[in-house]
Formats: sequence, structure tokens, C-alpha cells
Amino acid sequence: MFFKWAHKSVLMEEMTFSKCNRAILPALLIFSSALASSLKPFHSNLCTGFPPGTKTNPNQWRHCCIEHDLDFWAGGCKHHRISADKRLRSCVEQTGAREIAFLMYLGVRIGSYSPFKIKEERWGNGWLDGRPDDQALTRIDLESIRSELNSNPPEQLDPESILRFTAKLEAQIKETPACPSM
Repeated sequence: MFFKWAHKSVLMEEMTFSKCNRAILPALLIFSSALASSLKPFHSNLCTGFPPGTKTNPNQWRHCCIEHDLDFWAGGCKHHRISADKRLRSCVEQTGAREIAFLMYLGVRIGSYSPFKIKEERWGNGWLDGRPDDQALTRIDLESIRSELNSNPPEQLDPESILRFTAKLEAQIKETPACPSM
């Protein structure tokens, strides 16, 4: 019995905190990077059944829809979704289509209350890990988003748009580290 106890005691002394860290930290980093990579490539369906422009200007507000799809792909807190919907309305208004902007805004807001959600078009649809719709983005999420957009740059987005988008997300994360309960 003494030898079992003595043997365990020696093992415990050898396994100091720093040695534990060296053993566990790499495993945690590998695990967290595997979780962080659960992001599918960005895809825009443009205006989700709504035309991206008029007959005379078929791409008049197309860029607004792509930016809105980018917000939906990344997700975040509920109030970030409301802000994304307001930015869509404002962007479409700036193209000169004030009535269309109102109709689109009305459609996305009503859609947010619908009990029926199209999985590929729900808020935070880029995440493959089954996260809740209302989950704050983290720094790890931001790095996954940056990595995905830089390694698979969508043809609809120029590098400047990607930089603006990730800067907006960075500010959002700083402002809201956790989603407030509403």
C-alpha cells in the first residue's frame, strides 16, 4: 500500500501546473480551432425573391442585399439583426427607391417574427454548429469570419467591402460582448 501511495505522490509532484499547461493547451487550441472553423462559405441569394433592381437598372440595390446577406451569414445579437435590417432600408433608400426600401424593410421585419424559417436564410446562417439565432459574436468568431472571407473571397465582394464588414463586426463585438436579454 505504501508503494502505491508513494508512486502516486511522485507522479503528482512531476505533473506541475506548467507541465499540465504544456500538455493541455495544445489540445485545447486544436479543439477551439476545430470549433471556430464551423463556418460555411458565404453565399448571397441577393434579395431573397425580391428583384435586385428595376428593369432599367437591374442591379440598383443589389449591393444592399449582398451586405444584408453578409450580416445574416455572420449573425449576432437580436439588436444587431434589427440594425442590419435598418441598414438595408437606408441603403436601398440611398439608391432612390424609397418605396421599395420600405417594402423590403417591412418584409425582413415580418419575416423575423415568422415561426417558419428557411434554414439557409436564418440569422447567423453561416455557422454550422447549430448555434442559437441570438448569440453574440466572439473574437474567435471574428477570426473565423475573416479567415473564411479571405480564403474563399466571394465574387460579389471586393476586398474593401470585406475590410469594412470585419471592422463593423469588430466594433460590434467590442460594444456587445454578450447579448442583452430583451
